[in-house]
Amino acid sequence: MVTIQRCQGKYLYIANVLDPYTHIHLCTGVLLDSDQVAIPAQCVLKEAANEPGSPVYFPIVRMGSKNLNKHEEAGEEEVLEVSQIAVHSGFDGDATHGFDLALLTLSRPSAVPPMESIVPADGCRDGLSLLGWLAPSVQGAPSVNLTAVPRMAYKKPEECDAAAGGMPPNATCAASPIAQALS
Repeated sequence: MVTIQRCQGKYLYIANVLDPYTHIHLCTGVLLDSDQVAIPAQCVLKEAANEPGSPVYFPIVRMGSKNLNKHEEAGEEEVLEVSQIAVHSGFDGDATHGFDLALLTLSRPSAVPPMESIVPADGCRDGLSLLGWLAPSVQGAPSVNLTAVPRMAYKKPEECDAAAGGMPPNATCAASPIAQALS
């Protein structure tokens, strides 16, 4: 893994999505346009469901952030409010069923440049990278610093089904160099 401190300014389009009250990390997103952030739908739905009957609240988005829950130096990050949430119509609340996607509309455009391009994984089998505040295991806490896992290798869906015990439809599966060496 490579911490973002070694790659300053390279992954500014990675969004740190935070609880609006505690400012604690909820999930990682990607700035697709100046005012649009893609996130897992389970991130916003599970938070709203924690207190049944309570009003749905919108998370806040921190751009240019490298640290999970600590603010950067003044001028290094941008905190934006969310004005609208659109959840994929196929998402049923269970991420293992697929369609785990939501789009956050920001209350104003971000000054951070969005991700330059999105390509289907089918045409990008080499050079995949994973970015985010990653946990070392399913049970583990996320890393404190934004982290990258470069040189991930694309895996066929049937290989992932066997290794993970099933994959959502249309999911892309990849393995890190360490995982590839162990398999």
